[in-house]
Amino acid sequence: MSEILKPNDLNNIWAINGVATPPSQSKYSQGWVVEAPPYQTENYINQRTDITFAHINQHGLPQWD
Repeated sequence: MSEILKPNDLNNIWAINGVATPPSQSKYSQGWVVEAPPYQTENYINQRTDITFAHINQHGLPQWD
């Protein structure tokens, strides 16, 4: 398997200045169904993922909690 190179832009966080609304607890439990998620929720999910990757990139490993 060839080496996967680390992207250069891991510290660029999606929608950092945009509207990002977390989904409800029931949506977390259910997951997506045949629907188009509101852009605010999609921004939240992408932003959370980007923040996680930026944190791991910064620290090498995620902090234990």
